Amino acid sequence: MVADPFWSLSGPSRFLENVASRMLSSSKGVLGVTVPQFRPGGFVDAVMEATRDRGGGRVIPINARDRAFDRSIPHGLARAGGIRDTSIHSVSAFVNLPDLAAVSFVIDGLDRDAWGRWSTFLRSFSAASQDADRSLAPRLIVFLPVDVPRSDVQFLFGRDEMQWRGYVSPTDTRVYVSHLMRHIGAESLMERVAAETVVRLAGWDRDLAVTLAAKEPEELADPLAVMAELPAIERHACWSSGLIDEWDGSPFIHSMSCLATGDQATLKRRLWLAHSQVVTQFVGEVIDFFVDRYGHILSPLLPYTVETRKGPKLIHDLRDFEVSHIYYLLDGRIPVKHVKFLKMATAARNKVAHHNVVPADHLTQLSDRWDEIRSNRSEARGWDWPRCGQKLVLMVGPSGAGKSTLAKRRYSQDSIVSSDDIRIEKYGSLETSDQTDVFKEVERRVIRRLADGETVVLDATNLKRNDRLAIVDKIPSDIQIVYEVVDRPLPEKLATGDWRLKKEGLIEGHSEIFIQELPNILAGDNRPNVDVIDHRAA
Repeated sequence: MVADPFWSLSGPSRFLENVASRMLSSSKGVLGVTVPQFRPGGFVDAVMEATRDRGGGRVIPINARDRAFDRSIPHGLARAGGIRDTSIHSVSAFVNLPDLAAVSFVIDGLDRDAWGRWSTFLRSFSAASQDADRSLAPRLIVFLPVDVPRSDVQFLFGRDEMQWRGYVSPTDTRVYVSHLMRHIGAESLMERVAAETVVRLAGWDRDLAVTLAAKEPEELADPLAVMAELPAIERHACWSSGLIDEWDGSPFIHSMSCLATGDQATLKRRLWLAHSQVVTQFVGEVIDFFVDRYGHILSPLLPYTVETRKGPKLIHDLRDFEVSHIYYLLDGRIPVKHVKFLKMATAARNKVAHHNVVPADHLTQLSDRWDEIRSNRSEARGWDWPRCGQKLVLMVGPSGAGKSTLAKRRYSQDSIVSSDDIRIEKYGSLETSDQTDVFKEVERRVIRRLADGETVVLDATNLKRNDRLAIVDKIPSDIQIVYEVVDRPLPEKLATGDWRLKKEGLIEGHSEIFIQELPNILAGDNRPNVDVIDHRAA
């Protein structure tokens, strides 16, 4: 097929298939194709290629405006077919020329002025073809001028006429735009909104899709400004002018025509539809992520009552929460950056719910923040890891309990990821209050080793349930996790406290947290793939 994948889309390819098959099956040997004044790029080449692929023999393009047809149309076609110095006394003689057997002529460029002469020839050709051997006679595909009365076309072609109308669907446009923008399924929110914006503005028009898709996603945050820089459209919008076609079951006016006539309401609705479709789906992904990540906080709150216009409503399933509910319920109970993200997602959802687009700067920030966290989506975690029997071991115990000593005795040094070691690497000291970068690096190293099929030991206090689950819930449920629980009597920890004694109350405070968390720790945080080894009794 033709190189441009537009013509391989479901709708356009079906049109080409119909053209080729109906041309070959026509008893008259001629097929009329009515096309708007402005047609998709590569239209003629696509028809020729489809005709050739379907068995249309040698396919010859014809420009009806060529002066070679001024004297005699049959002689002009014969010369285009490579026949010279041949006397053709009738259209019937042309139809039966041996050297034109099974040749297909694709005729373009007909205008209303030339229609009279060409329609006379086509009537004679149709009559002669019905008396000829169709397997040997030439065939004609004729692109018809749109300003010829429909009665003339019906009289001449009858059922042997097609129109390029309503063949491009929203699905076709989305597939084509994804190809143009080189999307592979891992795009940012901004890139997804940009692609759907192109789809909603281009509609059925291949050429506008190509133009808009070449822009950067940030430019498409204000697509009307981009369109204002394009050549203006001054012709009246109708199907024959190439400015209206059926799309998604309704007449779709070309967006450039809307811009020219000042139809801002239509353009704004198209932009809103783009934002609404993407943001609504995006918010669903956000809900899934936060339900998976913080289900242990949300589940005890069920059933949850929300007030609606129809009265109170009970929510029994976590995934029935709105993003605003999740934001409200998790505020103050999860990391601040996640709370801020939920607040932004709620604001975006409210924008599209009230038929507004999301401002460009809000969309950019939301997109960037989501990119930071979306790799942790539960449905994707560890899907491409080898299963080599690797496991994650969490050393669990208060500061000074002897976790590092035990880890080094039981496991190889290269399998241990120590938060203390990473603090020293980054800051040259264990005495730092900035934990964010430390635990980002801890997580990166843990995930990398598991992804390589190797067991990894996380040497940190791992005292709080939320901290443990922040890593545990990123591990596939078929990979074993072990909590190795360690502690010593408080006097022993104080006697060997070393640098920990410089932080007043650190050892005592950790011991209290450990006692409070112990039931959850020994229960493996109720995760089915967590086993617990309690070394305190040893």
